[in-house]
Amino acid sequence: MLLYLKANMGLLKTDLYPAMQLAQSPSPYVPRRPIGELGLAWMIEHANGGDLIEHNGMTGGYASYVGFTADRKHGVVVLTNKALAVDNLGQAALSPGIVLVSMRKHLSMSAKELDEYVGRYELLPGFVLTVSRSDAQLKAQATGQGAFPVYPNAKDEFFTNATDVSLSFKRDAQGKIDGVVVHQGGDHPGRRLAPGEGDGGGKPDPSAAKTEGSIH
Repeated sequence: MLLYLKANMGLLKTDLYPAMQLAQSPSPYVPRRPIGELGLAWMIEHANGGDLIEHNGMTGGYASYVGFTADRKHGVVVLTNKALAVDNLGQAALSPGIVLVSMRKHLSMSAKELDEYVGRYELLPGFVLTVSRSDAQLKAQATGQGAFPVYPNAKDEFFTNATDVSLSFKRDAQGKIDGVVVHQGGDHPGRRLAPGEGDGGGKPDPSAAKTEGSIH
């Protein structure tokens, strides 16, 4: 993995480097996001301390993260034999602008309470965060990306173990949820769309990539 990382950073000479650079470039076919962009498999994170080029992965009992700074001066590989996302650990090692997130306690909520948050929230024109519920688990999915689980740690406050993303839901004067603020590299507010408003009719995109926590 370190050899692969060095090759992608251009520190190891290889004829594949032009193709690697292309994969690291933002794709014109994916909508621009407020906190980053997508290349070919690689994700470009707009961090406070400078852009990061990264990718993560998780399977039964294992998780990984590989990333490097856009100036190609620093790179890191994080591997663990536990299905626990390590993105934040890798990002904090690369960028002074990313704070290492402390462990958060999960707040227990009923299915009825979780259903309050289910809906679609427009962060940018064409970029929507879809929140859905599966049994007792709330999930979020951004346009063109995979769904990832979010957990309540207070009323109207949710976080994910996949990245440093957290969500703050907002209520109107009648106490109904009418918006969300996505916290990652800043605060990104979005209004709640009415049922059927916009494309997709409130349903997640089935063609979205299945990379957990790829909102960043």
